[in-house]
Amino acid sequence: MGTVFGGLMARAFWTLGIPLHPLSPSQTSLAMARSRCSAREIKLFRETPVHSTVEGFLRAAAETHDPTEGPGPAVDVVVDTPAKIHRVKGVRCICSTLDPPAGSLAEVGGCEAVCSLTPAQHFVVRARDLDPVGCCLLAMELCGTYLLRPDLPAGFATLPEPLVSVVDLARQTGRNRGMPGARRALEALTHTCDGSASPMETAVVLLLVLPPSLGGHGLPLPRLNGEVPISSASSRLLGGTRTVRPDILWPDAGLDLEYDSRSFHTQHDADRDRARRSALQTAGIEPLSLTPQIVGDAAAFDEVARLVARRLTVTAETPDPLAQARLRQRLLGTHPVW
Repeated sequence: MGTVFGGLMARAFWTLGIPLHPLSPSQTSLAMARSRCSAREIKLFRETPVHSTVEGFLRAAAETHDPTEGPGPAVDVVVDTPAKIHRVKGVRCICSTLDPPAGSLAEVGGCEAVCSLTPAQHFVVRARDLDPVGCCLLAMELCGTYLLRPDLPAGFATLPEPLVSVVDLARQTGRNRGMPGARRALEALTHTCDGSASPMETAVVLLLVLPPSLGGHGLPLPRLNGEVPISSASSRLLGGTRTVRPDILWPDAGLDLEYDSRSFHTQHDADRDRARRSALQTAGIEPLSLTPQIVGDAAAFDEVARLVARRLTVTAETPDPLAQARLRQRLLGTHPVW
């Protein structure tokens, strides 16, 4: 017997750094064959130290859920036949009769016979229930250097490296052809880029790149937080670093949108910010500041989008007004935890 977790539980595992060990295709098939959705299996897992570690995250995710975003986040158990489905309080059972492809499952360290969907497989499975904007939000998070943490005051935590890349998600989606939501997942990836550093950065990018029918401006994808080499003189002013990372960069146009939510508490902070902007300009990049006030004002943000379009020599598309209002309300609020 065993359990394969998906949904919120899988997210809790890789968000909180629970050790996960990828399974081979044969091991994946065996894990699915053993998986059961039963009160006994869930009770055994809830008695483990791993469950104690993730319990606070699960509770916070449930408490912060906005009902307007649809059904609340669920702890999923994945099985391969309907005969293994049993009603268990607080658990949603998902039956998938398709053979799980490579890269689908990982073994949860510290728990016997407990497995989890990998981040890439989680994306494909969740695409079945999410709308196009929700798919983009999830993809941007998984491919970024932050993870949503409703149990923390900031609402998210930073990572040294993304869990996956857009290429990884596309590859895993391709392996799941025939699964409900796979086509929606692939479409979302055309509006997704690697490297977002925060929920607000994700919001700004999606407001710019999503098609007008979804409330965006339809602009080309930028490059996020990629390294740009700087001159020796700029390097000395920045403490010896040889590169800077523009927030939202269109390299061919030499245009960088810098989301500036900071208030400088010391002269050193202000001086370093000026040196960084000078380094960008010396490297042939024009930094343009985006403040919370600009992002929060639809008319002001539209002007920024039109400026970017001119610099990219593309046509500035006008978002559908109702779709834009819905999109702004969604992206500039608290991002749901899926």
